[in-house]
Amino acid sequence: MTALLALLARLVLFPLSFLAPRRDDLWVFGAPQDGFSGNPKYLFLWMSRHRPDVRCVWLTGSPDTRRVLREHGLACELRWSRAGMLVAARARCHVVANDTSDTSLAFSGGARVLNLWHGVGIKNILRGARVGQNAGLYRKLWRPDVFVRSAHRFRRPAMVLSTSPTMSAHFARSFDVPLDRCPQLGYPRIDPLVDEEFRALCLTFGDYDALRRQTAGRTVYLYAPTLRDDDGGLFTEAVPDLAALSAALRPTNGLLLLKLHPFTAGSVSAEVADFDNIAVWPAGLDLYPVLDQIDCLVTDYSSMLYDYIAVAGSGVVIYAYDYERYVAEDRDLAFPLAENIVGRRADTFAELCEVLRSGAALAELPADRLAELRLRFWGSAEPVSRLASPAIAGFVLDRPGS
Repeated sequence: MTALLALLARLVLFPLSFLAPRRDDLWVFGAPQDGFSGNPKYLFLWMSRHRPDVRCVWLTGSPDTRRVLREHGLACELRWSRAGMLVAARARCHVVANDTSDTSLAFSGGARVLNLWHGVGIKNILRGARVGQNAGLYRKLWRPDVFVRSAHRFRRPAMVLSTSPTMSAHFARSFDVPLDRCPQLGYPRIDPLVDEEFRALCLTFGDYDALRRQTAGRTVYLYAPTLRDDDGGLFTEAVPDLAALSAALRPTNGLLLLKLHPFTAGSVSAEVADFDNIAVWPAGLDLYPVLDQIDCLVTDYSSMLYDYIAVAGSGVVIYAYDYERYVAEDRDLAFPLAENIVGRRADTFAELCEVLRSGAALAELPADRLAELRLRFWGSAEPVSRLASPAIAGFVLDRPGS
């Protein structure tokens, strides 16, 4: 978006959009970076199939995303097309994973913004952040240029999706909204893990057969670190010796898939090409429909841990090699790390290699700690077993004027 168009969107179109008549039976959805991902993706898929009383339209700036969705018989419009602007201006609900830049800030003025967010977890976010880029942004709220440029970041949503009382309190602080605007309804991105029919639909988006062939007969490890503000050297620092890592995987016939930020993944693909048991996660392939088919998750401070233990009971390594620097420079934590993780912890690369080599990484998780964390982050000590999407749709549609 050009600077001129951004100013037009924020200072002219956004105020005018409050005057547009809106339809309760029209919802628009979107995701960051113009992709088709996250909680909005799964709620959109479920509602498009099961709620014919609501017209659901995906908004994007990517012609490729529009092509894929239309090939699946789903409604999708380009954000700045005539049709895209019209549905954005008429939709009662804008469903986002981050903020209204996911859909259309310019035409969201009179709409209800339903923020499904993108992770339950332990990091301070948005207005709750005390270090990192978010903390710097919200401290500059008083500056008119910052407010106009980042208007989408400051708007408070009508609803922030939550999964437990702990997460509701956390999100209420972070978004600066009342607690009753953070209903505990579950996460749609977990839905394919609890409903096989819905999983089958989700598996039609991407070449999962190729992934099955790649992983067949192997012990599958996934390394999924959280994003740093400066992600450029993450992999080199985390994995200083690829040959040693490869050797550590061989006793369990392991295959390590690297789920990295797209900016990092491109350069790493060439680095791991010489190893038959280390590979980058396939580009464009959504992890969530097959998350429960991973044998071991290697992560750090990421919300991926809590998604994984929502359904899994074994195989977790917390690789916290940069903990002190991370909490000082990237994101501070809302909850103490040691009290809110489960599995084997590795604070150095040597420790990581040892837990992989010994097979300790694949161990069953302690039942009492697992139940404690599920209760804290998912509202129940048992694995997640119910679809979130029907509950969300019902909650919103039963309150059309709220």
